[in-house]
Amino acid sequence: MLKPVQLLFDFVTGRSEPMVRDLVPLAAPEKKAPTLPPFQIIPSPRRRTLGVEVHRDLSVIVRAPLGCPDDLVRRYLNRQRRWITRQLDYFKALPPPRPHPRYVEGEAHLYLGREYQLALQPERRSQVLIDGERLIVGGIGASDPSVTEAALSRWYLARARLEFINLLSACHAHPVCALWVSVAPGAEYADPVGIVMSRPRHDLERGADPSAA
Repeated sequence: MLKPVQLLFDFVTGRSEPMVRDLVPLAAPEKKAPTLPPFQIIPSPRRRTLGVEVHRDLSVIVRAPLGCPDDLVRRYLNRQRRWITRQLDYFKALPPPRPHPRYVEGEAHLYLGREYQLALQPERRSQVLIDGERLIVGGIGASDPSVTEAALSRWYLARARLEFINLLSACHAHPVCALWVSVAPGAEYADPVGIVMSRPRHDLERGADPSAA
């Protein structure tokens, strides 16, 4: 192996060619197109906007006008990617959903976050009430699961209306909320919570590119 001094002498005197390693420019890494979560498009001839929903079962639903181009849907979803990811992560972190309750004696049923044991009492008058840790369903036919299910469904709906109206009344008492919330006389309220997250829609009639923001 030649010493560095000898190599330098040979190069200066022209006895040898310099030892040069060709520098090959590194290729820029290819940018992979971001992947979208699986989604389902539900077209509707009555829609004029794009909207996306993330459901508890981790499904992603895109509601689009009939004939909306796929590339426009994908650009819209790319724009909403972070929001979609946040909602998916939120639902993934939730405990698994409870199995559908049975309508038999002693079965645990939830009300406002607490568990109550179902008590079927056909000898009582037809009503549903809470007594301590028991959720009592009375009336002839209470031992029939279908009758009990129907009675409990009506009771849950009535309680949900009352709770919602109470919350809405409290909101009305706040000066800021009172500017935005109004209650229609006789309106009925039954809104499942935590089932779906909806993103604001993109209006196709505005002519804006949903990917630009």
